Amino acid sequence: MQYPEQPKPLPVRIKARHRLTLREDGSPKCVACYMCQTACPARCIHIVAEESPDPTIEKRPLVFDIDLLRCVFCGYCVEACPEDAIRMDTGEVCIVSDKREDFIFHKDFLLRGSVEERHKYYPAPASEDGPPPSSRRRRPIRRRNRAWRGTWTMRGRRCRLPGEVRWTQYSSGSWPG
Repeated sequence: MQYPEQPKPLPVRIKARHRLTLREDGSPKCVACYMCQTACPARCIHIVAEESPDPTIEKRPLVFDIDLLRCVFCGYCVEACPEDAIRMDTGEVCIVSDKREDFIFHKDFLLRGSVEERHKYYPAPASEDGPPPSSRRRRPIRRRNRAWRGTWTMRGRRCRLPGEVRWTQYSSGSWPG
C-alpha cells in the first residue's frame, strides 16, 4: 500500500475530527448546556453561552472551541450531548500544521469547515521582518528546583551556579526537576 496516494480505508465507526450539526433553519443545534465540556476528560472544549433570539431555545453558544492538541478522541462529548449537536464522523484523521493555533477549532469552522478549506476560516498571519521561529536561538530554560535548594536546573542538568553544568541523578535513576 502506498500511503499518500492510496490511503488506507478507515473503519466505519472511527472517531475522527469533531463537527457541530445544524438545524433545518441553519442555526447550530447546540444549546450550550455544557454537558460535552463537563464530560471531556482532557478539558479541551471551551463554551461561552449567550441568549438565543429564538424564543423556543434558551441559549446558544457564542464561543465553542475545541483544542485538538489536548483532545484524546474518546468520544465522551458525543455521548454526553442531549441534542446530538456534536459528532465525530467527518472522517478527517490526518490534520497537519506547523502552528499550535491551527489546532484550536472555533465554532464557525466546526459548523461548516473541512481541513482542506481551513484557510477560509483561519487567515494566514502577516509575516514578520525577523527570521523564522525555528532559526532563532533558544535561551536555556532556568527554573528554581525546590528539591535542590540553592541550585538551578537547565533542561535536565543540575547546576550549583547558573552556567555550571554538572549531571546528577537521584538514587532511583530519575533526573531532578
